[in-house]
Amino acid sequence: MEPPDFAGDRVEVAIRFGQEKLPSTLVIPFFSTPRFPVASPRLLNGRRNLRSPDDLRHFTLLHDEVGDGWQAWVRCAGLADFDPTAGPRFEHCELVLRAAEEAQGVALAYGALVEADLAAGRLIRLFETDLPARVIYSIVSPRTWSNRPKIAAFRNWLLKEVAAWKEPHVMPRRSTRTRQVVS
Repeated sequence: MEPPDFAGDRVEVAIRFGQEKLPSTLVIPFFSTPRFPVASPRLLNGRRNLRSPDDLRHFTLLHDEVGDGWQAWVRCAGLADFDPTAGPRFEHCELVLRAAEEAQGVALAYGALVEADLAAGRLIRLFETDLPARVIYSIVSPRTWSNRPKIAAFRNWLLKEVAAWKEPHVMPRRSTRTRQVVS
């Protein structure tokens, strides 16, 4: 997404994906989360097992154009001779998650963004291996405006709300039941 034009668009504060430094702005990362593979329970009802990360070789991997992390996850999981680049690409992580929910393949999900899907059983976490937490949201304002009372008040409120939300939330770990997957 294009950075905001604070002066031209009359925008005072923006919430942006990642923590990209923008000229003359104050960028404060406020939300990070690990990433891990998830899939629909429907994908797990088939003739092929999905018990270890190596079994992913037999499945479609779904990719996010903005921040695809499959190569990093494969390294983190210790998989050798595994090329995770094949599979459909989507413009946004939300589209990747919806494709996974529709049993089109396995997604590499930002944990905080799939919490409700995991709790509702729409998606299942597959393995214990996480990519390290990555900043997914930052609050951005022009550096010269950052101490304006309403901007400071909004920023402080947002940071408190996120801290309060994070306190009781821990990403669910993989369940121990056996998984079968259709390739």
